[in-house]
Amino acid sequence: MVYVSTLTSLRVSELIDLRWNDVGQDSLRIDERFCRGDWGAPKSDASNTTIAILPDVIARIHRLKTLKVTVGGGAR
Repeated sequence: MVYVSTLTSLRVSELIDLRWNDVGQDSLRIDERFCRGDWGAPKSDASNTTIAILPDVIARIHRLKTLKVTVGGGAR
């Protein structure tokens, strides 16, 4: 999240709302945000847009699909 935010200048509320269908080959579509427990339109009309991003950022986002997270499983 920090990596994507740093390289795209997206707000946390915009990052939280990203869905897999918002991720293109070389862009991210920003069409919603999550703020104070509510989903809504981006902060400004200019924020409701598609932004071009570096291929490395897209690759890192897509790599998230392959990660497996295990919760618990400590010593018994």
